[in-house]
Amino acid sequence: MPTIKILTEYGGNCTLLLYYILCVIYLFVREKNKAIKVALSVLSIIVLVLFAMPFVYEILAVKLSETDGYYRMLWLLPTSIVSAYATIKIAMELPHKYASYGLIIIMLICFAIGGNIVYHSPFFVKAENVYQVPDAVVDICDYITEDNPVVVATFPMELCPYVRQYTANVLQTYGYDELRRGLSDSEDFVKEMTEGNPNLEILTFGTRYHGSQFVILHSSVKPVGKMEDYDYYLLTTIDGYNVYIDGQSPLYKEKYESVFKED
Repeated sequence: MPTIKILTEYGGNCTLLLYYILCVIYLFVREKNKAIKVALSVLSIIVLVLFAMPFVYEILAVKLSETDGYYRMLWLLPTSIVSAYATIKIAMELPHKYASYGLIIIMLICFAIGGNIVYHSPFFVKAENVYQVPDAVVDICDYITEDNPVVVATFPMELCPYVRQYTANVLQTYGYDELRRGLSDSEDFVKEMTEGNPNLEILTFGTRYHGSQFVILHSSVKPVGKMEDYDYYLLTTIDGYNVYIDGQSPLYKEKYESVFKED
């Protein structure tokens, strides 16, 4: 079931998710305050049950084309509040204070090992400026938006997550969703953008089909063929990235064609 798969992916290694579910069950059985029981336990159960129901997934995800964002429904779960409240409540009910301390320590251990350190992500980079994005993103975006209010560009996978953090004036042909779900369902041109030797016929066809005016490739990439053969021309190299302009785009004919003819 896709909903169970999403739930397990959302829960990381599932340590915190299982701990949370146990806390929900405990509050449902032991909590005497009806308001707290409904807010923390009953509503959690309702959200989890609805999330797992195939017909809900069919309506909210499939028919509304929100399969990539269906996991956001889990944001309704008061995970932290339930886990902390239930743990403190259990600790207070234990007969010995050392048992209470032990339970709290167990909870802290679960929190410590229950997730993944974000800094280990291959897409994490150290802050290089006040925008906390790679300098290359800032420099490239400033260059391609100079005198151009809004442009469409295709960035390498490693830069994609940071472009929209820096500016809304650069639209991308693919973005964060491709990173989150993996490349198995991606279009062919997106897969080529991750290759060290991309097939330019596939790459340029896809970028042009999506209206990309610029294509950015790392200088270490060795394409099969030449970008010029597909009417993409090198404008400049910024921070190790080659910036190409689509020779068939109106922007090229308006702003850059005369420059290349002079050269």
